Amino acid sequence: PPWAMTAWSFKSLQFNDRKLMSAISERACDTLSDFKSQDLAHLAWAFANLRILDSHLFNKMAVEVQRNIKEASPPELANIAWAFAKNNVTHEDLMFAIAQESAAQISQFKAAEIAMLTWAFAVSGLRNKHLMAEIGSQV
Repeated sequence: PPWAMTAWSFKSLQFNDRKLMSAISERACDTLSDFKSQDLAHLAWAFANLRILDSHLFNKMAVEVQRNIKEASPPELANIAWAFAKNNVTHEDLMFAIAQESAAQISQFKAAEIAMLTWAFAVSGLRNKHLMAEIGSQV
C-alpha cells in the first residue's frame, strides 16, 4: 500500500498538511489489512512524528499489528510502541502483544531499539516484568 510510504515521505520532508494526512488516514484505514508490519510501523511513525493524533487510525493499526505480531521485526516493534507512546495512545492489548513478541526476539534488538521500547513502556505507564527481565539479561 502506498499510504504508509507517502506519510513517511511527508514526515521526512517536514510537510505537515493535516488535511492531506487526514485523507491518507482515511485511505489507509480502508486497506490496513493489506499492510505488512513495516508499513504499519512507517505509518505510525509518520503520524507520531508529525504530532497528528488520529485515534481511529491508531486503534485500527493496533488491531492489525496484533493480528500480525509474529511478522514484526525488532525495529518495527520498537517503532510502533514508540509511536503509540509519542501520541499518548495507550493500548494495553497492543503493548502486551509487543512486549511478548519483543521478549521472544530480544537477542535481535539493537541498543537504540531497546531504548525506544523501554521509553515507550515508561511513557505509557505500562509495566511488563517479563519484557524488562529479558532486556535486563541482554545488557
